[in-house]
Amino acid sequence: MLLIAIGALLIIAGMVLAANSTLKRGQLSQADEPVTHAPRDTLEPIGRGRRLSLKADLPGIALVVIGVIILFLGLYLLFASINEYIDPRTRLRLIGG
Repeated sequence: MLLIAIGALLIIAGMVLAANSTLKRGQLSQADEPVTHAPRDTLEPIGRGRRLSLKADLPGIALVVIGVIILFLGLYLLFASINEYIDPRTRLRLIGG
């Protein structure tokens, strides 16, 4: 159960870290320095946007991946231990019958 809780916490922490690093970069529709004051047909900034970046979000994505691996490992161990009590052949072998 502890592995499941740790995995879930790592997933949540990774999502919060990725969202926080994205939000720190500012608004997507606000340009740094407007080139002209003429109205445009789009809200996108002039030039390349820096808000969404895989490199900057990589620590958060890594935490989510590690959390998923630990969560599935914990679930596997939980179901393997429950299987000992559910399977009649295993129960008979444990009792000595």
